[in-house]
Amino acid sequence: MLEKPQMAALYTAARDTISTVPELQDHVELTKSTVYEYVAALQRAGLLSEVETDGSAKSYTAHEFTVTLEVDGMVVEITPDVVEVLSHQHSLPEIEGFLEQYGLGTLAAFIDLAYEHAAGEVTTRMIADILDVSRGSAYDMLEHVGRILDIGDEPTTDHATDLSDDERDALLER
Repeated sequence: MLEKPQMAALYTAARDTISTVPELQDHVELTKSTVYEYVAALQRAGLLSEVETDGSAKSYTAHEFTVTLEVDGMVVEITPDVVEVLSHQHSLPEIEGFLEQYGLGTLAAFIDLAYEHAAGEVTTRMIADILDVSRGSAYDMLEHVGRILDIGDEPTTDHATDLSDDERDALLER
């Protein structure tokens, strides 16, 4: 899944619901045979299992997991949240670029910090400094990760026109 974003998307689609292969195929741009191939691979890995339903078609559900890897001397925990973000790397060039520039370990750490950011525990600048990434990358990734994982509010940028005259005057006096 780490190197196959479409497999990650398929796992993610099965994560919150019970789905048949045609339903899973609706979430990914893959042929039916590739979906069956990926379902079988995910079953062999213990990440997807067949469940009993009243219908005649086989249905599947995903299992939560944590895999601990060592990448370039750094211990990295791969979770369903990491997989879900990875599933968007081809549709969101910022995620793909972040992975290429900073690596999987930094992405996993970034996701943990995105939750802390949503809780008000860290700022965007702190995340950038902690992970040694550009502030622009941190800002962009917070927006994407927040939307993908449905955490926190999307970052906002205030402009001078958004301020009242009193607020603008107060800022200019400083």
